[in-house]
Amino acid sequence: MVPLSVTSLGENTAQAQMLYNMLSRPGSVPAQAPPRTPTPANGGNDWIAGSEHPCVWRGRFALKNDEVLAQMFHLSGHLDLFRACMDVLASGDAGASSGLDALLKISQRMRFDPSQMEGVYRKLRQPQDFVMCLALATAPPSLGPESEETHAQRHAQMNRVMSDSFIRYLQEKSAAGIIHVCSATTNENLYIVHIFPPCDFTRSQLGGAFTDVHEKLNKTDTPYLLVVITNV
Repeated sequence: MVPLSVTSLGENTAQAQMLYNMLSRPGSVPAQAPPRTPTPANGGNDWIAGSEHPCVWRGRFALKNDEVLAQMFHLSGHLDLFRACMDVLASGDAGASSGLDALLKISQRMRFDPSQMEGVYRKLRQPQDFVMCLALATAPPSLGPESEETHAQRHAQMNRVMSDSFIRYLQEKSAAGIIHVCSATTNENLYIVHIFPPCDFTRSQLGGAFTDVHEKLNKTDTPYLLVVITNV
């Protein structure tokens, strides 16, 4: 390798010499601002994201006049059923199967009556008849680089919306939110999306098969919704 000389910087040796002298003086190189911390890829929910519980959906939950941006992570059940349900929603009023345009609007409630819950438990006994996901609030995407602190603040804001406007409301009603997913062409009811706040049902499901997730949620006091999608 040929050593770098002053003349190799360009034909204008005077300018090259000036540049060389400037760079040779101690402290002559301007200090650079420290790089910004990249925004977490999973909206602040990196602790659960991975091959064991992959993120399968990102979009908005709506209840009355409130919306929360959330991610859903697969826990168990048939992923093909999940994709089929989201595709049907996208062909109707949901806007898209995933992404900021995707909308799951809670329109009805199902009380935690034994007769109502029996239908859910019956579906859970057949892996091909259900899919179960954990929904966690996530920070809205930033328009550019942002600090970890700013990202954490926006994530905390979405956590408050989920806790105050979704979880508290459903717990006060002792009910799960319900979305009936119908064919856009025939209006036939194809799937039911059950959205459970923390309750005896969610604690038994998470504490039984997903103790690591359940312990993490309790330890960090993270608000969540348990989503169970079944076929009809």
